[in-house]
Amino acid sequence: MPAREKRKLAELEQQDAALFRNEESIIIVRHSLFFKCRYIYRPVQIILGILLFIFALLIFISLLLSNINKCIHFVSFKQIFAQGNQTLPNPIDIVLTWTGKVRQRK
Repeated sequence: MPAREKRKLAELEQQDAALFRNEESIIIVRHSLFFKCRYIYRPVQIILGILLFIFALLIFISLLLSNINKCIHFVSFKQIFAQGNQTLPNPIDIVLTWTGKVRQRK
């Protein structure tokens, strides 16, 4: 057998061995408990991702509005953090105030 065919045969045998290992690992994964629970796990993962995205968006908007408010009411560098007049609402403050209210039972 020529060297070229031997090299090609060796490559094909390596590919066959790799495919066999991949097939075995796929079979192991398909029999796992995690794979069987994927129909429950995936919606939870999506809902958690949406909630975390909303939280990150809330922080981003809050920081953006805070910096815009500082730029609007800028007086001097000595008084940049001593600003009493806020015209733009802070979303984090609104959320924390709303969730921190104590409801009285009737």
